[in-house]
Amino acid sequence: MADAFRVERPLAFGTLGRLAAGDWRFFDHLGSKTFTARKYDQVIAWFSTNWPAAATWPDGVARPEGVEP
Repeated sequence: MADAFRVERPLAFGTLGRLAAGDWRFFDHLGSKTFTARKYDQVIAWFSTNWPAAATWPDGVARPEGVEP
């Protein structure tokens, strides 16, 4: 998801992690640390709200209802 977002908005992973998860190391830690369902919902909601209009939302990732782009 982060890679698809960065195609249209080329931000560093640290910047994207800070914006989406409130933690600049968030994407660096994926796969080596766990995170809560609440954090997942927070990050997906942020992506949904900030998703670039020109980008296609990734297949296989449910877009939250009630979150306006």
